[in-house]
This record gives sequence, C-alpha cells and structure tokens, in this order.
Amino acid sequence: MENFFKIKYYKLNKYDKSTFFMTMLFAVMVIAFVACEKDDTDNTEKNANPSEAVGPIDDVVTGEAVNLFYTSATLYGYVNNNLQNITSMGIVYGTDSEGSKLVRTGTKATVSSFDPGTNNRRFSVQLTDLKPNTTYYYYAFAGIKTANNILSFTTPGESEICPDSQHPHLIDLDLPSGTKWACCNVGALSSEQYGDYYAWGEKYTKKVYDPHTYQYWHEYGPPTDIGSDIAGTQYDVATEEWGKTWCLPTSEQCKELINETTSKWTSRYGVNGRIFTGKNGNVIFLPATGQRIQDGVFDVETYGYYWSSTNKNSVNANGFYFNNSSMTCTEFGCCFGCTVRPVQSK
Repeated sequence: MENFFKIKYYKLNKYDKSTFFMTMLFAVMVIAFVACEKDDTDNTEKNANPSEAVGPIDDVVTGEAVNLFYTSATLYGYVNNNLQNITSMGIVYGTDSEGSKLVRTGTKATVSSFDPGTNNRRFSVQLTDLKPNTTYYYYAFAGIKTANNILSFTTPGESEICPDSQHPHLIDLDLPSGTKWACCNVGALSSEQYGDYYAWGEKYTKKVYDPHTYQYWHEYGPPTDIGSDIAGTQYDVATEEWGKTWCLPTSEQCKELINETTSKWTSRYGVNGRIFTGKNGNVIFLPATGQRIQDGVFDVETYGYYWSSTNKNSVNANGFYFNNSSMTCTEFGCCFGCTVRPVQSK
C-alpha cells in the first residue's frame, strides 16, 4: 500500500502536486471543523439539562406546587427571558385532568409581576378556597402563550386535629383546669400555618419589631404599663381577632400545656413543630414559627415562640418556646414579634 501511494505521487506533474497538497489541506480542515462541531453540539446537549439550565427552554413552563394546606397552595410558573411585552400571566387550575377540558373549565388566577431576585422570571400564584383531599391540575400562561406541561397536586385531607376546615376549633386536651386550646394560630388557616407575629399587647402586624416601633415604648422613661395580665382586655389580639370567648393563655396555662400533655418534635406536611397529646388522645400541633426581631424572622423551623397574656414587667412578657429537644416557659422582650395560640377557659 505504501508503494502504491509512492508510485501515484511520482507520476504527478508540478501542477498536480500543488493541487494534491491543497486538497489534502482542505480535507484536514474539514475533519477538524467537524470534530469541533461535534464537541460544541455535545456541550450544548449537556448544558440543556433542565437541572443545569439557567432558565426555561420553552416560552412558558409550569412550575412546582408548594405550601400545600387543606384549602390553599402556592403555584409557580416560569417565563423565558426572550418573551417580551407580557400583559398578564398566571395559572389555570381545575379538577379536570384532560387538557382540553381544563382549558374550558379551569379557573384563571393572574399576577402582575415577577418574583424579585429570580434569574429566570419566575412568578407565583397563591390559591385559596380549595377543597381538602382533592387533586387539582394546572398549567402556566403568559399573555397568549401557554405552557406545554400540565402538572397536578393534591391538597391534604383533614387531619385528626380538626373535624373540618372551618377554623378555629376548640381542642379539649383533658387538662386539669378545663382549658381548651385552639387548633391554629391567630392569622393562620390551618394547624400547620404560622399565622401572624405580634409584639406583646399590640393588635397589628408590622415590618419592623424593635423598641422604637413598639406602641408602648417611650424614648425617655419606661414603657407604658398596660397591666400584668392582658387576657380578654383591649390589648389581647386573640380577643380582638376572634371574639370575646377567645384570649391569650396565661403563663400558668402555658405551663399546664407543657406539664400535663405528652409532646414530641415532628413534621406535618413539611412543617416542623411540636405535637401535644392530651390524656384523652386529642392533639394540637404548634409549628416552629421562629421570632420577628427588627425586620427579620429568626429560628423558623427550629424554634417556636408563643406569647402568654402575663408580663414580667413593662419591658419583658412571659411566654414559652420549644425546639426539637426541649420546651420551657420563659420571657421575651415585649417589642419582639411572637405568634399567638389562643385558648378558651371554663
């Protein structure tokens, strides 16, 4: 074979030799270009992995469903950065699994802006008034564009804590005092939701929780004394929000809850907290809500901080906190934000 190429080569004239070299050089360049093309293609395919992509490949993509509760859920959608002049976007949802039926019968929930701080233009829709233990199907849209993927989620069924979704409920834990505890926090729609955070004696939420925003704080002198026990008074947010039969628990009632029930750290529908079981088998669940200090929320999912109606002085009030290993009655700064689990007494 080597001799064959030598023979053919020696028979070429000067012009043929030049043509031969140019042809060979072109062939080498083509091979190198194809090899580079293959490498680039392989890299493109690798980078197109959805888990590694910066944004959605389609114009609109249906996202995940999170924060699933008996009657509510949060749904996400994603819009490609190249899609411009969007006038509306949102989620269409319903109980029909067939796409054509869902388009006709589904409910449209719209939003007007993207979530801040996201690179792939994500938006979210919060749904309420859902039915417990029900499967819903949904897809995202942006303007006239609709997502190709239809996803589903199922709301949790009513738990052993509550007989139905008409919260709040009174839960009898067979406590010696006869105190009955609420099934959920003030501002919550279920046992697992955190609800709202309040400074002690205040009846509204706010962005910043510190001495300077505390309603009863004075720059020069001690805070206003609103009483040693505010249960059922004008300073009780439970009474204000839920009516005169509800009130903040006293510090003694908080101690009773800890000492007269069995308790364990657990997670319900992805929410950490403690479940308290009475001697009669009834239970309440308190989520680990954390605490509001200044403009932040601290210790969420690791600690629960709850107010009582009793104060130690005009600067600190009593309450109780828990984590995954302990629980105790203690005191917190009145100006900080804690959650409220109301009670009814005999």
